[in-house]
Amino acid sequence: MLEELIHYSKRWNETTTTEDAERTFYLNFKNLLPDICKEEAPLSLPAPSSDKLISVVNFLTEHFQTKHSAAVIAEQFGISERTLSRLFQKELGMGMLQFLKVLKLIKALEWFDEGISNVSEVVYRLGYESVSTFSNTFNEVLGYRPLVCLQNRKQMHAVKTTHEKPATSNRNPPL
Repeated sequence: MLEELIHYSKRWNETTTTEDAERTFYLNFKNLLPDICKEEAPLSLPAPSSDKLISVVNFLTEHFQTKHSAAVIAEQFGISERTLSRLFQKELGMGMLQFLKVLKLIKALEWFDEGISNVSEVVYRLGYESVSTFSNTFNEVLGYRPLVCLQNRKQMHAVKTTHEKPATSNRNPPL
């Protein structure tokens, strides 16, 4: 829900003229953000520091749709699988497969934000083998199913469009 409020509020600034209730809401929301943002975001990917892991992460980020094994990636980058595992744990605090899982979920959320509302399409684009696998992973990491996320986005869009006022005319109505 917070993500939806933040996304919706991107259109607003303090000089925007709105109804008093909406303006009050946004000002209160703005005042609460510093407290809300003290908590770590549920999905974030730390940046690697070593050149070797930067190369691996860049490759995985560009080819996230493909299924990768640590053995193949390690061989491709000229390091042992154990070294690859240590680099991920030391620099990112997670294994390579966890990194890929979070990366894919971030990408899914981006696509949902861009208006893709078909979970099957997102599953296909991400390279998951099935909708149920993606849905279970989404639920495991975020605590809710992708359809719930999409329904919330639709509700927020509906609320947004009902709060938008129609254009008004400068002409006076006939008497």
